[in-house]
Amino acid sequence: VWNRVKFSFKAVQYMAAGSAVVASPVGEIAFLITHRKTGLLATTAEEWTACLEELIKNPALRKDLGLSARTHIQKNYSFESQCAVVGNVIDSVTGEATTGVSG
Repeated sequence: VWNRVKFSFKAVQYMAAGSAVVASPVGEIAFLITHRKTGLLATTAEEWTACLEELIKNPALRKDLGLSARTHIQKNYSFESQCAVVGNVIDSVTGEATTGVSG
């Protein structure tokens, strides 16, 4: 992820697709990715090279990071995971309980 200014949307997209991600720990990325659990974090050119080489040489690591990343995104960033959060915000502003699902 080369853009240091914007939200980590590209990383979220790649993680949701189950891809192993290497990113610089700046902005939201530092909160989004847990190093060696949901992706790899690299600061220097040497760290970037080492991370990319490791992913190229280690298909099991690529798979594990990709699966963990996808699970993390589904649990914390998906539409479904955010419905209750948004509902709670609406409730707090309106003073009404609107988080229930109606049919």
